[in-house]
Amino acid sequence: MLHNPKKEIYDALCTLGYDVSQQAVAVFNELPAITFTVSSGRVNLDLNNDVARQDITIKIDLWADSSVKCSLMLIEVEDLLRSMYYRLEWYSDIPNIDSDVYHTSSRFVTIV
Repeated sequence: MLHNPKKEIYDALCTLGYDVSQQAVAVFNELPAITFTVSSGRVNLDLNNDVARQDITIKIDLWADSSVKCSLMLIEVEDLLRSMYYRLEWYSDIPNIDSDVYHTSSRFVTIV
């Protein structure tokens, strides 16, 4: 059976107390904020054409008024998602020259 983690990721991120939205929306009224998207859900089938394994990738973007706040948010998100068996695969500060908004992008992966 295909696993779609969108709701469980959204619900989990909301427990951190930040404004959370899907990447498609990408408009937030308040900082700090989190946007996310399910960027991969590759499925591997067994010989009976049933789902044997699914590789899931979640892209999470953190937005705050300071670089330090983004870093602290990343620690919280990593701890939360690790408890859900997601592994932090990559993260990076994203330069934003024309704004006072700081942005950290990250990618988490798991196998279901």
